[in-house]
Amino acid sequence: MIRNAEGTKKGSPHVVQHIPVFKSREENQVWAGSGLVASVLEGDSALVLQQRVEDAGFHQGIVTPMGGDRVFLHCDGGDDIWQIFNNALHFFGMLFSNIHKWTTTDPRYERGAWLRVYGVPVHAWNEEFFRLCMLGIGRLFVWMILRLTKHGWTLHAF
Repeated sequence: MIRNAEGTKKGSPHVVQHIPVFKSREENQVWAGSGLVASVLEGDSALVLQQRVEDAGFHQGIVTPMGGDRVFLHCDGGDDIWQIFNNALHFFGMLFSNIHKWTTTDPRYERGAWLRVYGVPVHAWNEEFFRLCMLGIGRLFVWMILRLTKHGWTLHAF
């Protein structure tokens, strides 16, 4: 029981709930620190930008969308993206602006992700349960259920 300041019993038993918090490993931060964050100039998609980078001969360069007009530039195979960027300033300057090394203080950008949860008991299939799954790591935008009908599988958003 919870006791108030006078030491008398108050309300129902107090339940301490563990809220998981994601902490990235140092090696992941080192990897991210080797990349660059940039704004896209012309509003092209990451796929179009990736193709332009490859067409220019920078096959090791990877363009990853971060949300909005931001992208993360890094190299496949351990090459230094900063060195590649410095050797082709004019080319990358036509595609990106505000280019800088990634740091842990860079603003957070929202990225959507699908999450599949297996083994959930039937009585827990509700929005409250799925919101609890996301507690501490993000937010639940919409929850959906896949249902089989006589016409095939349909996805229902709630």
